Amino acid sequence: MPKQYTVKLNQRDRDKISDFIQTNNQPSSKIKRAKILLSVDAGNGHDSLTDEETSKKLDITVRTVERVRKRFIIDGLDKTIYGKKRGKNKRTKINPELKSYILALSSGYPPEGHEKWSLRLLAEKVVEMNFVDSISHESIRRVLNGARENEGVENVGSAQ
Repeated sequence: MPKQYTVKLNQRDRDKISDFIQTNNQPSSKIKRAKILLSVDAGNGHDSLTDEETSKKLDITVRTVERVRKRFIIDGLDKTIYGKKRGKNKRTKINPELKSYILALSSGYPPEGHEKWSLRLLAEKVVEMNFVDSISHESIRRVLNGARENEGVENVGSAQ
């Protein structure tokens, strides 16, 4: 059965990949992807290695070879070697005002019926006070730990 994604490099791409490999100041993962492309290249009468031969030659899995071939056909040379641009992280819900509120709340008296503040209680109170629509207890923990480490605040997070 013929391969679904056959890599056919033109001379310019082969030269670009060869130059890239010879610079030796690139991460090994990028160099491996470049070497995979050269090994499986079937363009202009080049004898390409099979996926199994390439995987043994480069000490990688056959599945890695298949993924690199597929990415080359779908995304092109640059995205195959350098990878896709990652999206930016979501903006954090926690602004300085909210941090201050959480820290003040955690060092104050807990609600009735509770001996001390828990992370979940703090999260519920922050939502109840309409600072945010929702917040996880893990986010509260990070605020308290960050305050303890960065600012040296004493008695922060009595909700342990």
